[in-house]
Amino acid sequence: MTSPLSSNPISQKDFARLDYAVMRHAFESQNQLGRLGEEMIYQNDLAARLQAAGLPARKEVPVVVTHRDFAKTYWLDLVVSRETPVL
Repeated sequence: MTSPLSSNPISQKDFARLDYAVMRHAFESQNQLGRLGEEMIYQNDLAARLQAAGLPARKEVPVVVTHRDFAKTYWLDLVVSRETPVL
């Protein structure tokens, strides 16, 4: 599996704090924008909210999964990370 992001393990406690912060912003976004909008509108709004809160968010992050001669690219809608991209 390859991705333009590096990943380092974080503690369960740190993950819980990060999860709570992200979900708070996600719920605020949905409450303000409503439930029937286009996915891209929510994605852009959530990314902007997270970045304004100091939580770097990247949209449409490719992850290439390979097995023997099979390879497929999947796209993660939004990734919140304190890591810098691997170029």
